Amino acid sequence: MCESLIGTNKKIVVTSGMVLQDKEDGSMKDETCFGDTVEGRGRGFAEMVAKSYTDKGVKAIIFRLPPTVHGTNDHGFITIVGNAGKALGYVPYIGEGTNSWCAVNVLDAAELYVNTIETEFEENFVVAHAIQESAIPFKSIAETIGEKLNLEAKPATLEQIMPVAGFVAYAVGFDVATSSAATQKKFNWEPKNIKLFEDIKENYFN
Repeated sequence: MCESLIGTNKKIVVTSGMVLQDKEDGSMKDETCFGDTVEGRGRGFAEMVAKSYTDKGVKAIIFRLPPTVHGTNDHGFITIVGNAGKALGYVPYIGEGTNSWCAVNVLDAAELYVNTIETEFEENFVVAHAIQESAIPFKSIAETIGEKLNLEAKPATLEQIMPVAGFVAYAVGFDVATSSAATQKKFNWEPKNIKLFEDIKENYFN
């Protein structure tokens, strides 16, 4: 796709994720972070491929989503964790559950997609974080899911979660606290739809 845009100065939006982004000192991730860039592996490499075309007349927008883009009819990570809880008899978290997830309402994410396309900017490479809530302790997420399912939230090992949650078991233990302050300022974006816990209580597992 990038090849077809060479010399046009048009935008390409590459959807990526926060799970594999890294901040070496362990602090909150921001738009300057980059993840695994090993060739052929991970979304970090896709980001770098897009960036390599920015000196060829292509504008690359890296659009990063959090582990949960929540909303009505969501079949993503929150639903998978809840279904894992049903299978285990409790909603799992790893260790003490102090690792944090970031989150965004699907309607706010959609608005930001539009804003990134319609906003004019001089740079050839821009990173946008679709993050409404920056740092939610995963134990609290598990407890909120548990309240809805009438299940206890309990610690579990990766090996216990894998058979019922697949690859999402790894994400349960990831710490992906992430800022979107620069994104909100650059793209005049202010998330305003219901947040994760309210959404779980109203629209999940009904």
